[in-house]
Amino acid sequence: MGNASGGQGRPSDQASDQEGMNETSNLLGGASAGPERTGGVDLSDLEAKVDALITRCATLARRNRELRDRERSWRAERQELLERHQVAQAKIDSMLGRMDTSSENS
Repeated sequence: MGNASGGQGRPSDQASDQEGMNETSNLLGGASAGPERTGGVDLSDLEAKVDALITRCATLARRNRELRDRERSWRAERQELLERHQVAQAKIDSMLGRMDTSSENS
């Protein structure tokens, strides 16, 4: 079914998240001087940063969907395992009851 690992995520996920935060932080850095400066802002630099942020937002939205899908999968697997556990527990209880009955009759 799915990955049954616990914890806060794979190390590669955490490293990727940290890289993403660094990338976003770099995107929001100061504007460089250029030919299209208006009021102290280089418009082409600002446009490039906005485009990069839009791309980053789309990447994060995709990653969020993937994580939510994985969560749904492991929750369904967990529910199935709980149900199987209950069935097994009922069978064990039934067998123990029959053993007690047969030992009392002996």
